[in-house]
Amino acid sequence: MNYVLIYLLLLPFRAIMRLFYRPTGRSLIIQTAKIGDFINITPMLRALGQSELLISKAVEPLVRHDDTVSRYFLIEEAKRSFFAKLKLAFTLMNRYDNVYLVQPNSVNLFFAALCNAPNKQFLRTYVRKSYHKTFYRSASGIVDHTKTDLTLDSYLKLINRDYRYTDFPKHATSPLWQPPAPPAALVNPRSGIKIGIQYFCR
Repeated sequence: MNYVLIYLLLLPFRAIMRLFYRPTGRSLIIQTAKIGDFINITPMLRALGQSELLISKAVEPLVRHDDTVSRYFLIEEAKRSFFAKLKLAFTLMNRYDNVYLVQPNSVNLFFAALCNAPNKQFLRTYVRKSYHKTFYRSASGIVDHTKTDLTLDSYLKLINRDYRYTDFPKHATSPLWQPPAPPAALVNPRSGIKIGIQYFCR
């Protein structure tokens, strides 16, 4: 709810900044979830060619080695303080022509809604807060994602309603990055067996 109050206070400043907006050709994708969810936006990265991202630090190693990403911002840095939030909000405000919000939590909706981009496409899920409608009013388009929808399809529809998951393949990094040497943990493994499991749901 605090993000709604800050957003309403900043609306006059957004209106003033809109007077200075000029087309930039840039696109921003907002996805601050972890690795599995990041992989699901890589078809969007391919579809757009070059994009900027607002991401979680957890996926930074992948983003650093992806040639479809021209610049990225870390959500953790913005959450450090009120002034850090303001700094990022004003950095993003007039920077983009297109904003694609694929993870619509309160903080991401806040930053997306403050952008003056003429094309703002927001994903709307079946799990949302009632006050989120304040942010959704700023969107130029909304894609509703239900429990039966394929995540990749819903993400790509933000760019073009006719896109399907078969149109653009997923990738880890583009091109696939391979470290020059194996990590130390693999060279000198500890005794015993450790199993890591990541659960993906659509």
